[in-house]
Amino acid sequence: MVQVQSLEDTYLPQLQKLVNSHLSTLVPGWALTTDYIAGRLKENPDEYILDPWVIERRTIVVEEQGTVSAAAHLLRYGNGPEVSKDYYEAGELEWFLAWPEAADSANALLEAVQEQMKRWQVKNYYAANNLPVPLAGGLPDVWPHIGSFLERAGFYTKFTGTEALYGGDLPALEPQSNPPIPGIRIERHVDRDGPCFKVFHGEEEAGSFSIATDLSKGGQLPALLGWGELTDIQISENWRNRDLGSWLMRHVVSWLRLAGCSRVIFSVASENESLGADRFYRRFGWNVLARLKKGWQHDLSQ
Repeated sequence: MVQVQSLEDTYLPQLQKLVNSHLSTLVPGWALTTDYIAGRLKENPDEYILDPWVIERRTIVVEEQGTVSAAAHLLRYGNGPEVSKDYYEAGELEWFLAWPEAADSANALLEAVQEQMKRWQVKNYYAANNLPVPLAGGLPDVWPHIGSFLERAGFYTKFTGTEALYGGDLPALEPQSNPPIPGIRIERHVDRDGPCFKVFHGEEEAGSFSIATDLSKGGQLPALLGWGELTDIQISENWRNRDLGSWLMRHVVSWLRLAGCSRVIFSVASENESLGADRFYRRFGWNVLARLKKGWQHDLSQ
């Protein structure tokens, strides 16, 4: 018998199994601990802008024959002056997961989510599907059952593009001392997530690569040890197609390896792929792990 209820601590190991089975299908080897999952259900310090706007949270699960077959984490945003227009008195299905064969559980859970949003009297209703790890936001194409469940429950997205998740091993590359363009120099700056490598020609900034060197969050996520992230990559239009990106990437890869990273992950918008980003990244041996569709929402009148 399908039963929807609030999450209890005794169900945390089963919730962990549900989360990690999906997560490891998205990125090889990725997994969360039960303590980490439990902590992120109470707050999400990584969302330093949105999280302070949350005034209520609720995690609900479907218990079927003694096991958790589906789960969802819900957020309700406030109406303070600091809250942006899009999130003002809004509700969010921060994440929703279910086993592929658990259609009845998924349907019952999403109906309960809908009823909770109505009780909260939210004005907007989103489905972010943001698991509390880097880059795991949106609906991956490797979770087709989640997309089917959401669409059946009335969720939709107006976004036609996708965001590609690239990853792979870090190649053994040494930085090249001589830049491809005379007068180019690299400066290393502090960024929010880690070092940022900026390239200058005289006083003009020609490009920058930002990276994160520890996705394990100081050991809180041991399964993510050794992973680094390319968080932002920019080459100014006037400096493209001049081997500057490859030259800078060699420096970035070398730094990541010195930091103890052996693998890298990053996201690329579909429009950037079509402009040549796909060929550029495959040159380093990095391939698409999944494609994510974002911007899911629900019409509360349904």
